Amino acid sequence: MREALETKVGVRKIFTGIFKQYGFVKNKDGSITTTMLLSEIKSKGVFVSDHVWVERTELMLLEIGYLSPGVKLMFSARVKPYYKSGHEKDIGLYDLTKVKRCRWSEP
Repeated sequence: MREALETKVGVRKIFTGIFKQYGFVKNKDGSITTTMLLSEIKSKGVFVSDHVWVERTELMLLEIGYLSPGVKLMFSARVKPYYKSGHEKDIGLYDLTKVKRCRWSEP
């Protein structure tokens, strides 16, 4: 579990992360949702997770377009618990808004 996010459950925060790749999830109704793997997740410069998978929405596609691996993003997200397929509890980021490409400020 992502302990650094545990204290932020239910809160909307600003995060940064590095885009790694696209993926997909098959939903219970058989539909497919496009996802994105983000790494090195930070909030206010403090490391909170090595990676998260998040939903890529159509609005996000319009705002930032298609991404190449290594692009740094800044976004607002809500911290929320969920259960993995093995019924193990974890914490993720949901309802991403204000997604922007950002410049690298770290070496």
